[in-house]
Amino acid sequence: MKKILYILTTIVALSYTACSPDDVTIETIDSSTEELIGATLNTPDATSFEVIQTTDTTEGNENTEAVTFSWNEASGFNDGEIYYNLQMDVANNEFKTAVTLPLGSGLTTDLSKSLTFGNLNNAATKIGENLIAIASPLSVNFNESNTFDVQVETIFGAGLAKKYSEKVSITITPYFTGLTNELLISGNALTNDVVLINADGIYTNRVELTNDTFRFYAQPTDSNISYNYEYFESNGYTIDALLENANDDELNFKFTGTEGIWDISIDANAKTITLVEVTAPDNLYLVGSLTGWDPATSLPFINNGDNTFSIALDLK
Repeated sequence: MKKILYILTTIVALSYTACSPDDVTIETIDSSTEELIGATLNTPDATSFEVIQTTDTTEGNENTEAVTFSWNEASGFNDGEIYYNLQMDVANNEFKTAVTLPLGSGLTTDLSKSLTFGNLNNAATKIGENLIAIASPLSVNFNESNTFDVQVETIFGAGLAKKYSEKVSITITPYFTGLTNELLISGNALTNDVVLINADGIYTNRVELTNDTFRFYAQPTDSNISYNYEYFESNGYTIDALLENANDDELNFKFTGTEGIWDISIDANAKTITLVEVTAPDNLYLVGSLTGWDPATSLPFINNGDNTFSIALDLK
């Protein structure tokens, strides 16, 4: 029993020694340590912009400087440079589909960025594409005034901390820059993907459609740009009555017509999407030097009844 008591006493003594008040170090907050303070975005002199497109008859303002955004320098303790991003998104979207102004620009240590009307138009167009990509109920309406939010993102050190300024609202009236040069139509409504042939802004091809959904994709498809029903509707297209908004997660097209072969056409100039059903004729006839080029002596094909026709003859 004495031995057990001796061991317990030793343990208590060691514990008391380890917790002695003389050995405790209390960390105090250094009052000189600065709080991280992000940049403050200043409201520019102009906040409303109309982009005018250059055409054969009109000289646009794409290359004209539109606005300069400036901000106050950020401050705070950090282990490296302080960098800034100027960001823009459609209003009331919490910068979910934001782009950096101007497009393609990287981080900067400058305290201002100057933008042309073309920069603003490109940003508005890209935001519109981003909204469509996530099937957002919001959209960018071309040739109309749209409200956008702008903010400055402050990045401290090696990206260890970020701060965001209060947003500044601006309005932009952008113009539609059009579709990509090549389009592909794909979806459950088609057995195979089909590339539409573009001739002077009119995209056409023949497709076999069933009562299901599809949409259009920019070529090459790895660009991740696609065009759904909402995209064309928001850009003022008149869409064939046989095509409806599927109202699914991606707001695809839904074909509601007679299943079969159709000629589809997207006219980016007239802003129309049309379908024309391809129907086989009742009869086909062969004419040529074999028949003396005389329709009266033409050779009839056999109608196989499945939209195919055949004929057997000796060719010279």
